[in-house]
Amino acid sequence: MSDVHPSLAPWPSVTTADEEALVRLVVPYVRWLHPDLLTQVQEDNERYLRNWQELLQRYTIPADLYVWPGSACVYPGVRRRSGNTDEKAQNCLVFDQNGNRLAHRIWELLGTKQFKKERAGYELVHLFPHQPNEWRKLLAEGETELPYRLPARWREQLGDWQAVLAKTGLPALFSNPANMCFLPGSLVRPTDNASLLRLVLWQKAIQLYGRDALLPPGVAEPLAGWLSELPEIDGLDWSQCHHGSAERIQHLIAERDDKLKKFQLAQP
Repeated sequence: MSDVHPSLAPWPSVTTADEEALVRLVVPYVRWLHPDLLTQVQEDNERYLRNWQELLQRYTIPADLYVWPGSACVYPGVRRRSGNTDEKAQNCLVFDQNGNRLAHRIWELLGTKQFKKERAGYELVHLFPHQPNEWRKLLAEGETELPYRLPARWREQLGDWQAVLAKTGLPALFSNPANMCFLPGSLVRPTDNASLLRLVLWQKAIQLYGRDALLPPGVAEPLAGWLSELPEIDGLDWSQCHHGSAERIQHLIAERDDKLKKFQLAQP
C-alpha cells in the first residue's frame, strides 16, 4: 500500500508537450465545410448586405454584430438564447428556439440525405465565441492562463469593440459556417475552455476561410495578428476530406431566404 496520504497526493499540471500531443490526436478527426462553399455564401451575402444593414438598424440592432463585407453569416439577426432575456435586450430579431438547430441545419443542407447517420457520434463545435461571457474571459486582464488570453497590446487595438464584445458577444458567429467544425463527442470538451487545441482550431479556420468570413474588420485584425504570432505545430495530420457539395449550396440559400422573410416579421 502506498505511504502517500490521500490529501497529500500530487495533482500534476498539464504540460505544453501534453497539450501538443492532444492536438495531434484530435486534428485528424476534425471535419470542416469545403472552403469553396463558404466563398459562395460570402458572394451571395454581398447581394443583400445593404438591405440587411438597413433592416437591422431599423430594429435598433447594431448591424456590424452580424454583417460586414465578406461575412459568411447565414442568418443575420438570429442568435442563440442566453438566459431569460428578450430579443431586444439580446440585439437580435429572433432567437433560435431549438438551441443549435439552425447551425446544424447548415451542415445538413450542404450534405447528403444521410448526413445525420454519417456524422453519428460527432458534435458541432462553435470556434470563436458568440456569447459575451466567453469574450469576457478572452479579454480579461491578468497573468492566469496566458497565452490563452488576448495580450494587452492586441486588446488595445480592439478599441470600442472590447466593450461591445464583453456586453453583447458577436452573435453573427452563431450561424456562421466558417465558425464551425464537427468533432467526435469524446474529443469536444477541450474546445470548451482556454486550450492550445482551441487556438489551433482558430488558426485553421482563418487559414481555410479567411478572417473576413469569420470576424468584422475591427475584431479580425487584432485576433488574426495575435494568432499569427503564436508558434505553429508542425506536421499536423488534417483531413483533406471537406464536407459539402457545390450542388447543395442553392438549397441552403433558398431555405435561408425563406426563413429570413419570416424572421424579419418578428418584432424585437
